[in-house]
Amino acid sequence: MKPLDLAVLREAVAEERIQWRRHVLEKLAERGIQQQAVREVLLKGEKIRDYTQDQPFPSALFLGYIGGKSASRGGRMR
Repeated sequence: MKPLDLAVLREAVAEERIQWRRHVLEKLAERGIQQQAVREVLLKGEKIRDYTQDQPFPSALFLGYIGGKSASRGGRMR
């Protein structure tokens, strides 16, 4: 499978065309992470690894900084 297309992902995030699955929202709440922090990392962070074999869609690991603190987040495209 092709790697996650960073330009397409960032366009979708910027235009608020992403869906937050219940599982993701639960994990964010458990970890005290705000949705806006995830958006910022996806928009401005560095994609440090692709997971092209993830199913049903490819995903990637991002590294970014929120308020001076490191914040890595995964992103999945469908």
